[in-house]
Amino acid sequence: HRRVTSAGPPHTSWPSDLGVPLTDYCDVVVSMDKAAQRIIGNFALRQLSKQRRGRAIEMLRKEVDDTRSVVIVTGSGAVVRLVSLVALKVVRRDGSIFMQVGKWSGKEVESAFRLPGLKQEANENVGETLDRMFSTRLPFLQDIVELHEVDRELEEKESREYGVLTRYVRLICQARLFDDAGLSLPACGSDEVLASETHTYRSTASAASSGTTGPAMLQQLLSRLQTLRVYVAGHNPESGNLYAWVPHDIVSNFLGSSAEDAVLTTWLKQLRMPHAEIPI
Repeated sequence: HRRVTSAGPPHTSWPSDLGVPLTDYCDVVVSMDKAAQRIIGNFALRQLSKQRRGRAIEMLRKEVDDTRSVVIVTGSGAVVRLVSLVALKVVRRDGSIFMQVGKWSGKEVESAFRLPGLKQEANENVGETLDRMFSTRLPFLQDIVELHEVDRELEEKESREYGVLTRYVRLICQARLFDDAGLSLPACGSDEVLASETHTYRSTASAASSGTTGPAMLQQLLSRLQTLRVYVAGHNPESGNLYAWVPHDIVSNFLGSSAEDAVLTTWLKQLRMPHAEIPI
């Protein structure tokens, strides 16, 4: 009943006689309360214990009991660990995408090239997770974006730690930045970048990249990143996240290789954190 009443734009399409969005078994279990998840998870682990035993299974059992992991038995009888993430993809009028590019703690900076996102918690639907993201991580975006649809991506791979198949469900909330809206956040970057947001876009868009694997492309990636304005949002005065409007082609071609991570880290370490108070 809750899924039916909560279905509808902008978080899902409207329900119909043919189906209700995000109501397959995996979607329903990840949004159940913790007690129900624990019961379902322990049943799945009993099935798994008939096939194998060991430290990995006991570690997973503890995760299930603490409701840090969700484990199910699929219709085919397979035991699967579920991880559901809600991400926000905000696109600016020029096509740039709002990305988390790193995080900092004290004087340490770490690269983290990804869409802003949160793990879906027990007893939450996608809209409630998104609301939590706005209130805890992205309050500066809440009133200046328009949500219009949710895309669902699935990825499955064997967990090395637990030895079971893990299904990653990523719900990407697509949004558009209101025209002429700006971010009320401290920023860092070169003097030229901070003086002109328009110049930033022209310079980064002037050379579309077809990949970032070779040395020349990695140098070009660094040069283009250095033209971006980086916004600073804190969890507390000593740590937080770094964000930037990144051109679409950089996002599309970014492979997440160790060489690219090294370029990101080099760029971020060149930044000076703003002296202004960081909003928490």
